[in-house]
Amino acid sequence: MKGEERALILGCGYVGQAVGRSLKNAGIPITAVVRTQARIRDLEGFCQKVYCSSEINPALFGTLVEENNLVIVTVAPKTRDDYFTTYLETAELFHKCSPSQPKHLIYTSSTSVYGDQGGKWVDEASPLLGSSEQAKILIQTEGVYSALKAPWKVTLLRLAEIYGPGRTLEQKIAKMGGATLAGSGTAYTNMVDLSDIVGAILYAKEHGLEGIYNLADDDHQTRAHLYQKLAKQYGYPEVFFDQKEERLFRGSKRVSNRKIKSAGYTLQMPKRN
Repeated sequence: MKGEERALILGCGYVGQAVGRSLKNAGIPITAVVRTQARIRDLEGFCQKVYCSSEINPALFGTLVEENNLVIVTVAPKTRDDYFTTYLETAELFHKCSPSQPKHLIYTSSTSVYGDQGGKWVDEASPLLGSSEQAKILIQTEGVYSALKAPWKVTLLRLAEIYGPGRTLEQKIAKMGGATLAGSGTAYTNMVDLSDIVGAILYAKEHGLEGIYNLADDDHQTRAHLYQKLAKQYGYPEVFFDQKEERLFRGSKRVSNRKIKSAGYTLQMPKRN
């Protein structure tokens, strides 16, 4: 019953807040865990309880898990050096819990785990070739969540590059206009709108999806083509690429969203405006 549902959100930033507000609108009480005390005030409008991560010890964490039947993990690191503590250590906390009731855990991972696939299409069964230290930690983290046993039900959503309100494509190109970026610009883009992240999380909850699902839109233009189009569309200077410089977006792949569509989810933003 919806009236009996209670949700715990770990990491209530850009994605977590959007999910939390949608759940609150559906009448589901929210408990949130955030990194800093400064964030607590931002969340008091839609969360019943908000904790700073520095307050969380194993006993309290176990209590919070027990009190909520839906757990959504949307943690994000502050810097590249925070990946281990943000992702892997958080995941390991769940193996120290012994919930007495069924729990559904939804974790937002990243399509960066696929690494460089030479422009090929990748799906959830593709090899994970992410070679950076950050990607390796994300791969390990997925393994930790996937190893959880009953009463856990686990959904892993591999998110493509995120855009949406406050992170629009126009804002992106406004910052880049006239710049020369490293690389050739021939790598394919894989993106997803915030509305579809929220939508897919709610869909996974409602339909009890388990396992791994990619979450990307249908649009896979090369980075050079996309930036050129955006610059023209919004009236900003053209973006250039320099192959002599090290690429910011390493590797190329096209992320298939066929599995989550086959599960019944319909993208709200299949194409980028």
